[in-house]
Amino acid sequence: MKKDIMHKPRHAQDIVLKHLIHALPHDALAALGIEGVHVVQALPTEFDEVDIKQSFADVVFEVDDGRMVHLEFQSTKEPNLHRFLRYDSLLHEKYIQPIRTIVLYTSGVKDAPEQLDAGTLQYHVENVFLHHFDGDHLLDEIENHIQHDDWTDQDRIRLAFALHMRYERMTQEEAFERVMRLVQTIPDPSEQNFTTTVILAISGRMMTKEQEDRLKEALKMTNIVREIEQEAKEEGRKEGLEQGLEQGHEEEKREIARMLLKLGDSVEKISKATGLSAETIEQLKNE
Repeated sequence: MKKDIMHKPRHAQDIVLKHLIHALPHDALAALGIEGVHVVQALPTEFDEVDIKQSFADVVFEVDDGRMVHLEFQSTKEPNLHRFLRYDSLLHEKYIQPIRTIVLYTSGVKDAPEQLDAGTLQYHVENVFLHHFDGDHLLDEIENHIQHDDWTDQDRIRLAFALHMRYERMTQEEAFERVMRLVQTIPDPSEQNFTTTVILAISGRMMTKEQEDRLKEALKMTNIVREIEQEAKEEGRKEGLEQGLEQGHEEEKREIARMLLKLGDSVEKISKATGLSAETIEQLKNE
């Protein structure tokens, strides 16, 4: 099984990103200034014929206006847009849908190219620089929302990306501590776990081992963490276990479906996220 740059299994990454789909209802990404993204489903993002090196994982959504949204996480400034262009070209060839590419820059990146002028070919991306967001004010606002029982989907997104924002009143370590405290004060335990999972998916790569372990502890070893750890154990095993791995992946899908049922998602939405049939999900629901 191919490893990504951080030596975490790609399939485990996909497990977490499936949950990210459900973290982006309605206009949740408007919290980051991204308007008009109403997610329908996640789309496959791997192509055998090209090897695309990346800092973070690409995520591709189908949205309700018929377009695809290619969401790219970057921890370093992209010197040019050729890599994104090549990727979008493959996506368009595969799905024949218009693409909106949004690059989310973390780790203090303050500027990056948006336009590629290749004569006949004109290519454009939207850059979102998380360092431009005032993290101190944002966490104050989230705390106020939690205290007044006014938690929203946008608060979840803001909190998930908070560790990449700019802080004047505290260090990054202090920001992490405050994010942890805020998550633990969310009244709904399911929403606590859901938000922690999204933080782990989005910000896990910039954390220290200690911080990542604390996040996992906050999750109380829920199904998602167990799935990730199981995938890590499966890495490096001999090819003779491939059939067993496929069976394991089927069970992982069922575990994901069980969690999403607990979160109140519809059978149709879970079927799209996991690939399981509606009949199988109904059986899990009855169990």
